[in-house]
Amino acid sequence: NNKKPEKICQELAKIKSLSVSKRFFNCYSIGADSCLIFKNTFFSKPRSKKEAEKMFKILNGKTHKLYSSIAVSKAGKTIWKHSDFALLKLHNLNNIEIKKYLNKLKIDDIRASGLYQIESVGINLFEKIKGDMFTILGLPILPLLNFFKKEKIDVWK
Repeated sequence: NNKKPEKICQELAKIKSLSVSKRFFNCYSIGADSCLIFKNTFFSKPRSKKEAEKMFKILNGKTHKLYSSIAVSKAGKTIWKHSDFALLKLHNLNNIEIKKYLNKLKIDDIRASGLYQIESVGINLFEKIKGDMFTILGLPILPLLNFFKKEKIDVWK
């Protein structure tokens, strides 16, 4: 596939948004997705701790990009979309540190949040972060709230 990573991430968010919009036709539906990219390679969420360990060894001490995209649909049409990215540099971790981190998590937590839980103990993995924290968490919420405000959608209900 020759699509740029941000386009693929945006397409995934749009598909999620549209699938819900078709079932709840008169409602706004929000779809979001995140894509971890290193050297033009997509990293899927690890399915096991062993897989997560391999990913850490590849990303160890290096900077990677995390794209987060969001789409809003209504009545089966996408009416707004936004993408952002953050740059994250992992510390140069030794095997003991990687295993210690992975032992703190259940595999379901890793599958749900991706490789790291930056909002908790995962923050210790990073040497440097450049980008919006909400983007890193997978939902660039400020642009979404600005869209709602511009469209006069009451978020205070």
